[in-house]
Amino acid sequence: WLLAGIVAVLPVAGYKFLYSSGYMSLPLYVVVCLIIWAIAVYLGYAALRLRPDNMVVGIVILFLAAECLVLPSLKDVINNPEMKSIALTRDM
Repeated sequence: WLLAGIVAVLPVAGYKFLYSSGYMSLPLYVVVCLIIWAIAVYLGYAALRLRPDNMVVGIVILFLAAECLVLPSLKDVINNPEMKSIALTRDM
């Protein structure tokens, strides 16, 4: 249950850090929220039925959804806009 609860709260963090900062559009944010809430329901159902194999499947689906939908939106956050060559460290 704890895992399902944490996954269900992820859209709040997504709103604060991704949507309000302008890294994600509204339609993509809505799709991501719906997918995350569906995964949270699936994880809660798996916890209720004591099915650890379904919990693993739910976590795998969560990671795949994050990599396919959220990571492309974060390319400006992950990349360093002031990239410098490693050779410049000798001059420091």
